[in-house]
Amino acid sequence: MIESGFPIPTSALIFIAPELTLELYRLGLAGSWNDTVPIVRRIAGFFRDVLGPLFAKGYTDAALDKAMAEASGLLLPFGPPRPPYRPLSDEDYRAMRTRMLTDYPEFVSRTSA
Repeated sequence: MIESGFPIPTSALIFIAPELTLELYRLGLAGSWNDTVPIVRRIAGFFRDVLGPLFAKGYTDAALDKAMAEASGLLLPFGPPRPPYRPLSDEDYRAMRTRMLTDYPEFVSRTSA
C-alpha cells in the first residue's frame, strides 16, 4: 500500500477483505483505473486508521497479518507469531477488531460479525 506508506503487501488483503481485493483486481484487469481509486482510498484508510496506531506501538507485519486474519473471521486462529515477533496484546486485538466492525465492516466476514 504505497499510498498509505505501510509495509504490508496487498496480498495480505486477500485474507481480510477478499471481496475488495478481487474487485480491485477485476477493475485493474479491465483497465478501469479511475474506478479503483475509491477502493484504494478505503484500503489506505484502513491501514492508516486501524494498523497505523499498531505499527506505532512497534508491532510488525508478521503479528498484524495473523491478528487481522483472525479478526476478520476468515481464518481460524493459528497462534501467535514466532519469536522474535510479539503478538498483539489482548487489549490491542480487541481495539482492532472493534474498529474493524464499526468503521471498516467490509474487512470482517459476514459470518463472524
